[in-house]
Amino acid sequence: MSALSLRDELPDGFFDPIFSATEVADMLALGGHALWVIEGEDGAVCAHLLVRVMEGAMADILSLYVVPELRRRGYALRLMAALVPYAHAEGCVGIAMEVRASNDAARALYGACGFEKVSIRKAYYTEPAEDAVVLALDLPS
Repeated sequence: MSALSLRDELPDGFFDPIFSATEVADMLALGGHALWVIEGEDGAVCAHLLVRVMEGAMADILSLYVVPELRRRGYALRLMAALVPYAHAEGCVGIAMEVRASNDAARALYGACGFEKVSIRKAYYTEPAEDAVVLALDLPS
């Protein structure tokens, strides 16, 4: 069974498709950010979730990444299941993120977790140009 942990520093071999390891380390050092990592029995990172949290505001999912060959094994659901109670305990009023309009798998994942579409950001992404769908989940007060 792979281990899920909330980390205050990056594990060896950390990779994120959006942020460099230095950027993620700087965010964690700054505070107000949380990083969950799922590691396999060999210690290799299988998946991670990076979030910005602020009391009284929406938590913002900055990156959720699962190693491509390990997708569709429940890692993303495990990460989301860890995030919801954490964000609530941190005093967040909800959780939000944006996802490429064409990313059906991510939209289905977030929908299964109770997130709803709240808006569209036209031409938000580049390479290729694409709209972003903003999704949000309200947390109980």
